[in-house]
Amino acid sequence: MKAPIIFVLCFCIFGSGANAQKKALLPEKVPFDKQEIEKQQERQKDAKEPSLFNSNFKHRISGTISSARKSSLSFPVAGFTKTIMAKAGTRLKKGDVLASLDDRDYQLQLDLAKANKKQAENQLLTLRNELAREKQLHLENASTNSRLEQVELSYKQAQIAAELAALNVKGAEKNLDSTKLRAPYDCVVAKQHKDEAEYVAVGNKVFDINEINANELNLDVPASLIGKFTAGTKLAVTVSAVGYSGHAQVSRVVPVIANDTRTFQVTAVFIGEDERVVPGLFAEAQLN
Repeated sequence: MKAPIIFVLCFCIFGSGANAQKKALLPEKVPFDKQEIEKQQERQKDAKEPSLFNSNFKHRISGTISSARKSSLSFPVAGFTKTIMAKAGTRLKKGDVLASLDDRDYQLQLDLAKANKKQAENQLLTLRNELAREKQLHLENASTNSRLEQVELSYKQAQIAAELAALNVKGAEKNLDSTKLRAPYDCVVAKQHKDEAEYVAVGNKVFDINEINANELNLDVPASLIGKFTAGTKLAVTVSAVGYSGHAQVSRVVPVIANDTRTFQVTAVFIGEDERVVPGLFAEAQLN
C-alpha cells in the first residue's frame, strides 16, 4: 500500500509543476488598442493601391537611355584653337560660343576682300561715266560704233568684277565668323576632343553634344510582345540609379524580329523633363 501512495504524491507534485510551467509560457493578454488597429487597416489599404511601378505586372523590359538628338561639332575652316570655352558637362543655349580659332589670317582676308571690292566699285563708276560720255559722243557723231561697243563691253566686265568682289567680301565675312564654334541648339557637352593651341583641320571633331531634355528610352522587347507595343503606348519607367520614376510614350516601333535575340526595337520618349535622366543610364519599363 505504501508504493501506490508514493506514486500518487509524486504525480501530484510533478504534475502541478508542469502546469505552472505551461501557465508561465502563455503570453499575457494583449489589451485592445483602437489606434493601432486603425493604423494597421490604413497600411493594408495603402498596400492595395497600385503604385507607379508595380512588381506584379508581367511585362517588364530593361533598356538604355540615349539622347534623341546628338551631334559632333567641327569648324568649317582650319586653324589653331584660340580659346576653349566649354568642357564636358557644360550646358549651353543655342548660339553660345564653345570655342574659337585664331582669326588673324581670316581678318586679313576680309580686309583684302573689302579693299578689292572698293577698287572694283571705283572702276565700275569710272566706266559708267565713260560709257555715258561715249554715248553722248556717239549721238553727236563724234565717236565710232566700235569705240562705243568697246566701252560697253568694259563696263559689263566691271559690273561682273564688282559683283564678284562683293561675293568675296561675304565669303571672307563668313569664314571669319566660322572661327567661332556655336551651339546649334540647347545642349550639354558630352565630350571634348580638342584643347587650346591645337591645329584643327576642316571637319575635325571638337565637341560631341546632346540636346538638353530630349532623351529616348531604347528597348529590346521580346518577340512575344510585338502586338502589345504601338505608337502612343504609355509605359511606366524607373531609373534606379538616380531614383527616378515617371512615364514615357512609345514613339517608334521597328516590327522586325532579330534572329539572334528574338527581340524587336521600341523607342519611347520621356513625358516631362527631369535633369536626373541623362543618356547612358539603364532604365526599366513596364507595360501598364
